[in-house]
Amino acid sequence: MKNKLAFVILNYKQSDLVIRDVNNLSEIEPESCFLIIDNNSQDGSVERFEDEFKGIDRIVVIKNDVNCGYAKGNNIGIKKAVELFDPEFIAIMNPDVVVFDKETINIILDSFKKDDKLALCTGLMLDGKKNLDYKKIAWKIPNKLQDCLLNIPFLSRFSTTKYKTLKIEDSGLAYVEVIPGSFFIARTQHFLELGLFDESTFLFCEERILALKAKENNFRVAVVPKVFFIHDHKFENVSLKTRITMYFELLKSRFYFNKKYNLWPKIVVIPLFLVSSGIGILLTITSWIIKKLSHKV
Repeated sequence: MKNKLAFVILNYKQSDLVIRDVNNLSEIEPESCFLIIDNNSQDGSVERFEDEFKGIDRIVVIKNDVNCGYAKGNNIGIKKAVELFDPEFIAIMNPDVVVFDKETINIILDSFKKDDKLALCTGLMLDGKKNLDYKKIAWKIPNKLQDCLLNIPFLSRFSTTKYKTLKIEDSGLAYVEVIPGSFFIARTQHFLELGLFDESTFLFCEERILALKAKENNFRVAVVPKVFFIHDHKFENVSLKTRITMYFELLKSRFYFNKKYNLWPKIVVIPLFLVSSGIGILLTITSWIIKKLSHKV
């Protein structure tokens, strides 16, 4: 029997949040299925999940032997969801996401009825304090040179990848190019046709690659402006080593995206990309140091 919706939640040392989410979503969508994928947390997460959800057939826990990143980790869960539950829709959800309105899921699912070419859909993303940052609602797929600008933090504000306005269609949808990977719902058939996430990325740029493939296949991506979700992503107090590591992962993913998908003029763009990356690293280190010093004053 075909199920309507399967949630795929990728865990790395956030078992408290995952358990909270699954219990919350089980009340909101009691007929849904859940795939929890642990990316080799090695902190007792898997044992906690197995104990918490023991005997519940619609909640499946998968243990990865290595931390294989966002793209591959989620793909493992998606493939297992299709194998076990054959869902019509798949929801990708980070552990630090909270769906606080019980109508959010139903309204997003209803949006797919309005457009059979709609492949990916989400609501408006709020931060942990329920603030709405319009720059993070959705954005455009970067062209050949925009990542060079995005690499430099203080120049990224001038990037033309940001939407200045969003047109709301009569259906209530706002069609966009890229939506946040922290939470969205996909029509399973279209998701499979797009090849799921590109596993050559580890942590960043998965959304833009998926958006580009959707665009090339004449599928649509949309935001439903009347529903919200919280992405309580805490990244302010990380160590300098962690911040630099994350920035390197971002640069690697951007470089890969441009090399494979943008068909860039390498003789022109590669030197610019490398220079902007170096400047971005220096500014990242400098801003971290300044912030730490300012807190001590």
